[in-house]
Amino acid sequence: MSPNAVLFLILHLVFLTKIVSHLMAKLTATFLSLFPESIRSVVQSSILGRAVKAGILQIHETQIRDYALDKRKTVDDSPCGGGPGQLMKVDVVVRALRAVIFDDTVGPEQDKNGIRIILVDPAGKLFTQNDAKRLTNYQHLVFVCGRYEGIDSRIHHYVDEILSIGDYVLTGGELPALVMLDAVMRLVPEVLGNELSGISESHENGMLEGNQYTKPIDFEGHLVPEVSLSGNHRHIDQARLGERLLRTKLVRPDLFVKLHLNSRDVKLLEEAERQRPFSWEKEKAVMNKEAIPSKV
Repeated sequence: MSPNAVLFLILHLVFLTKIVSHLMAKLTATFLSLFPESIRSVVQSSILGRAVKAGILQIHETQIRDYALDKRKTVDDSPCGGGPGQLMKVDVVVRALRAVIFDDTVGPEQDKNGIRIILVDPAGKLFTQNDAKRLTNYQHLVFVCGRYEGIDSRIHHYVDEILSIGDYVLTGGELPALVMLDAVMRLVPEVLGNELSGISESHENGMLEGNQYTKPIDFEGHLVPEVSLSGNHRHIDQARLGERLLRTKLVRPDLFVKLHLNSRDVKLLEEAERQRPFSWEKEKAVMNKEAIPSKV
């Protein structure tokens, strides 16, 4: 076999491997970024990396700068009307976006193809656990990550939604996008080692996660609660529910007021209040006292 034939065969096998890998993956995530190396460094040492190795997730990074047409590969310019900093150019970002989805028609109509285009922006809707659940319904998530003072606002015409992870500003959109993808992948079967481990976590069912304990049983006089050592799983589950209710009440009164408690829940909460709280929780309770209405 000639060297050219061998090279052709190798390239053909690589191409087929990529196709098979793409078909097997349950979800593909693409990051449009000026600093794609920041994506790789996090993925390699996280739950996302485990999902990639298992063939459940495919991750692609697209360097936005590659789609600038001038010799200097310019990706930003000063704001029209004046203002501080530089804005990323919408034409460059859209060319990169179109290259990712292999189509000149971008926008909400792409939902039928399983693609969801997300602009990461601190002025966007706050990302929640419900959003993470919703995004598991898509086959391909495309995160558009801004830098500098953000992206020309006309990018809004080319995305499906705009999401933020909190009321603060970061250097770029890469970290928030990774946070969102991590939250999504935790809900995909086979990603977590224990499929039940996500059920009682914070923000599931609108509550925070309760306290958890392991050995040593006695650490400097601080004991693991007796119920956790009782072996009575019904009582343990009830105590954990009480813990979740109490922590939500103390730490996130905004979530607590949305809960609909029945008589059993109220009793479990009262029992948890008798057993706890820790000193920091007492301080938090005082701070939130006026913000916590009574639940009957």
